[in-house]
Amino acid sequence: MKKIKLTIEGMHCASCAGNIERSLKKV
Repeated sequence: MKKIKLTIEGMHCASCAGNIERSLKKV
């Protein structure tokens, strides 16, 4: 979960947001 928090913090670009959505769907 800590890794997800760090990823969300760097969610300033569309590509990052897309990767986060995939991670959340996996979890």
